[in-house]
Amino acid sequence: MFFKKHTEPKPLRVEEELILLSNRLSGSIYYEDQADALSKVLEMSGVYPVEVGVHALQDVIYSMEKMEDVSIHLDILNNILGCTHRMEFIDIIVKNPETLRILCDCIKNEKKEGEIYDLLCVLSASELFPLKAIGIPGMAYHCAQMIKEKKMGLIPRLVEQDQNFKRELTFMGIFENLLKVLQDGFSKDAMSTLVLLLRDCPFNQNYFDELKWDFILKFIDKHPGEVFDVLSSLIDLKNTDCRKLQSSVYEKIDLALVLKSKRWSLLYLIIKDNRSYTEKLLETPIFDKIEEELPKESLVRRRNEIYLLVDYLLFWNDFDASRLDSYKIYTMKSLREQSIPTGDLIERAFGIISQFDNREESATFDALIFIIFNFEKTRAEKMIPVLSGIFGDYTRPKLHRSLCLIILLMLEITVDGININRYTADHLLREARLLLCSIDLNSPLYLTNEMVDILVNNIGDLVCSR
Repeated sequence: MFFKKHTEPKPLRVEEELILLSNRLSGSIYYEDQADALSKVLEMSGVYPVEVGVHALQDVIYSMEKMEDVSIHLDILNNILGCTHRMEFIDIIVKNPETLRILCDCIKNEKKEGEIYDLLCVLSASELFPLKAIGIPGMAYHCAQMIKEKKMGLIPRLVEQDQNFKRELTFMGIFENLLKVLQDGFSKDAMSTLVLLLRDCPFNQNYFDELKWDFILKFIDKHPGEVFDVLSSLIDLKNTDCRKLQSSVYEKIDLALVLKSKRWSLLYLIIKDNRSYTEKLLETPIFDKIEEELPKESLVRRRNEIYLLVDYLLFWNDFDASRLDSYKIYTMKSLREQSIPTGDLIERAFGIISQFDNREESATFDALIFIIFNFEKTRAEKMIPVLSGIFGDYTRPKLHRSLCLIILLMLEITVDGININRYTADHLLREARLLLCSIDLNSPLYLTNEMVDILVNNIGDLVCSR
């Protein structure tokens, strides 16, 4: 009798073994069998993370719902999301609302909630995450509760896409939890989260102001920036209860301290449209401080915040603008019909424009704006060659060229005399109007809203008259 020689069975390919293990995870009715399959998937994920992600990712997550201990699941997911194709797997998880729901349920059922939250923060790198996650029931509750563990990484990704989510977080007690964290000691993340929740959200501002939040002022000595950021976010000029918010902040903090910290925007927010607070600020050496700081300020936004504050103070005080020697401020004073040496300033402004190549763009821009708002035909006529030269040079900034065109048209020079056709002139004027409307506090070429409105209306008249 002949016996067949015994041969060892061929080992399964990685893909085949993963498919079998995945089937055991999803189909087995025995807990021990699922746990054994999970352990083997973990072992393979350390060597073949991509293959495990392709063949077992979804079943690993689905099995989290059935098992009490999800430690192994998290280790497997960390291995998968640590590979070179992590973003593809992140998108796969995020696209499926069921997987996000299961992860959130783990937090709800206190299954490694801290680690699950950290995993959700990793998943938030997907562009789809905010849209998908906000629709998960209880997401706001989970975010608010995890504040107690000082975990706040998800909130910036979620609120940036949905302002209503800010209010939902408020209903879930997020402000109370943040303040409790801060009562235990300073937290930069907690302060930045407060700023995020308060900014541009009147409902949250009004709610927060009713809480006992003033203890955060004790952090001013060591962390003034963070505290003043929260106060600046609390006062919103678009909020119908703005006066109440102004009073709330004014009563708790000394204006001199805000001035000493050079928080120009906060000063503006506190005193805007409030006569008594404005007069109180004018009793401080506010203009001395501005005169000292304006030439030194290198950050565009902070410099523009000074201009915004000065423009408002000009309604209340006719200070000596020559101390600041800024054409932007000279223009502001002229709009308030306050006395300035217009003739001398126009001559100097033309000198600045003539030295375009040797000046900063902002200096030439401010000089052009001053000339438009303090237009004198006889003086401007002398500058026609220089203005025409700047306008005709296509390497110059568009807005500067457009301002030169406006001055030339104000001199009643025809478009033919400027060597352009009517269509090009209209196009440049319309483009200038769009550029002016896009100017804000972050713009290097800053103008106040009043200046922009006047310029835009005048450009509209020029377009209609062409």
